[in-house]
Amino acid sequence: VHEIPTDTLTLIRAAEKAKEKAVDLRDSFKKVARASLFDQRVPEYVDLISRQPKRAFETSTSLEVPSEHLEIRDIDQFISFQILSFIKFFDDRKADDDPENFYMEREWRVVGNIRFNLDDVERVILPRADSKRLREALPEYCGQVTFSD
Repeated sequence: VHEIPTDTLTLIRAAEKAKEKAVDLRDSFKKVARASLFDQRVPEYVDLISRQPKRAFETSTSLEVPSEHLEIRDIDQFISFQILSFIKFFDDRKADDDPENFYMEREWRVVGNIRFNLDDVERVILPRADSKRLREALPEYCGQVTFSD
């Protein structure tokens, strides 16, 4: 009879539980609607990342944050600002006038502010119904106004 140390048993049990929860990566490549998968996985990613700073302080015995947590933060900032902020999956079933049909807008997004003067604006494109509101809000605008409808 061999005796297994308690800490080893704990590790074995933890590994068995992890294996039960493990995701088969092949499932990610099955034919599924990418938008649905994206909608499911991104909140999981955000939740996981949002718990990282808390974990860093719970596991650390000093005031210094472990370098691996700083790396996770840096990767998260890259994914969030340089990738996810520019993605909106295209749903070709949406009508052109559907409020959720704004896919192409994201081609022009930038992180941060763009500074410009009103004189720099050559043209404003908007629905005819919003033109009065534009003129009231910006009476000094004298560039071209084009109606999108």
